[in-house]
Amino acid sequence: MITKNSGGFTVKSRLVRSLLSGNTLLALLGGATALLAAEYVYLAFDTLTFDDNAACGSDAQIGCPSGGWTTALLAVLFGIVAIASFSILAARLRTPRDGVGAGWPHSRWTRLTAGVLGAALAYSPGYSAFLELRGPVPVQPMAASWSVTANDPPSVGTSAAWPNGSTVVRVRQDGFAAAYRTADGTQAWSATAPERTMVCAAADQPAAGIGLLGYQRTGGTCTTVVAIDLTTGHTLWQHEDPSANWSDIDTIALTDGLAVLRTPAGVQALDPRTGQPRWLHPSDSGCAPTAVAADANQVAAVEYCADPKNDELGRAALVTLAPQDGTQRWQSALPTETPLDTVGFVSVDPLVLAVDEHDTRGTHALLSFTADGKSLATIPTTAPSTVIATLPSTDSHGLGSAAVYPVVVAGNTVICEAATPDDDVAHDLVGYSRTDGHQLWARQLNGDLAGLTETDGGPMAIEYFEVPPGKGGTVKYYAETERVDPVTGAASTQTVYTKAAESGQGWFGAVGGRYVLVNASGTATAGLPAVLAFPVR
Repeated sequence: MITKNSGGFTVKSRLVRSLLSGNTLLALLGGATALLAAEYVYLAFDTLTFDDNAACGSDAQIGCPSGGWTTALLAVLFGIVAIASFSILAARLRTPRDGVGAGWPHSRWTRLTAGVLGAALAYSPGYSAFLELRGPVPVQPMAASWSVTANDPPSVGTSAAWPNGSTVVRVRQDGFAAAYRTADGTQAWSATAPERTMVCAAADQPAAGIGLLGYQRTGGTCTTVVAIDLTTGHTLWQHEDPSANWSDIDTIALTDGLAVLRTPAGVQALDPRTGQPRWLHPSDSGCAPTAVAADANQVAAVEYCADPKNDELGRAALVTLAPQDGTQRWQSALPTETPLDTVGFVSVDPLVLAVDEHDTRGTHALLSFTADGKSLATIPTTAPSTVIATLPSTDSHGLGSAAVYPVVVAGNTVICEAATPDDDVAHDLVGYSRTDGHQLWARQLNGDLAGLTETDGGPMAIEYFEVPPGKGGTVKYYAETERVDPVTGAASTQTVYTKAAESGQGWFGAVGGRYVLVNASGTATAGLPAVLAFPVR
């Protein structure tokens, strides 16, 4: 015990005297540094011998773990301190002295306890310091459950990818289509387009086991629409319109009860299984629809009317129609005065439209609307420091029916991929309010952002990155997915997939209990599988 007298404090308890001794402190220090030395030897070895096949590399967006040699040096220093501490302690214990801590036999359990305590106290801070040294957390990529060997002709990519029950259907640009069972990757059916025919358009989504494609003959225009039975691969019907051209975004759409087409005469609705006309919403003279979209509750279209006196001027409006008979529900003028270079639907419910006007100083924005047609927000897509992509690409490796988009709407948040004006690839995510357009959050990503998709668990970002040739001498491609909190932008549930894709648009979704990725390019020269399936985590 400790008592107080006129001369101050006196230590009478033998246990307290041992705890305050220099020997006990040496045991505490020795135990702590010995544990740190052993811990850092293991961590340094693990870092320096990190698997070459993992998703990292000197030129990759996700770097390999660093700090290995620093960790090794610290392990040596900790080892020296531990050896010195225990050596001094042993020398002191071999020379019994009067007073505090005299001799090993008198307090050996105190020293032992101090050593163990020092090791226990050092483990967690030591590991936390190592994490700071290591840098990015390496992620071992998930291997595919199965993959479809790349067999595409050169310069032929994917035009459409549709889920259908427990299969996923991939349609190539040359009209070859095949359905793959998600359980094992075996082919359920295959079909080819008519001779000398290429796919020129595709509906965003299938409906009731049907997919909608546009065909064009070599040297012709996109004037044919066909409906494909996704269970058998058979063509259900074919619709010809020599005056139409469906080779653009949102020119054909499909919902459970309707196939909707953009035509020079107006918005045309057909029976999705028979192709028989249902109704036509005629456009006014000098006007024509430029984009169409549909869901079970409404058909939406953008109509453009050219100025009869000046073809460089015109007006555009968003129109919604009743799916039953094509009756117009409302019309809302768009803030444009010149032709529309690009226009398309980001979302039908709620209504969000992407507009890129021909006038350089005109409207280049995402526009949101209420259910009754009132304008809500304008989100500019061009700024001095940021460019927002709005619609899927229509180049040779674009997916007309991709589940991966540059923009998704999640509740009241519009989530966009963003890049700097001098960068062709997006590396950032930005969230905007759908109701007033102000920026909610922004976040930089690890890899090249291919796009976003909606899943049952919420919005998901799809990133692609590549690792330069390593020991195997080949470039390694990976895809990383991460769920995005639409309110804060925070990421969760990050997963890396091996041999996934090169940077570019693709299709990614949950089908038949697996995640399925369809590469935009499945050519043998790219060295990538056309279709891959992964376990759902």
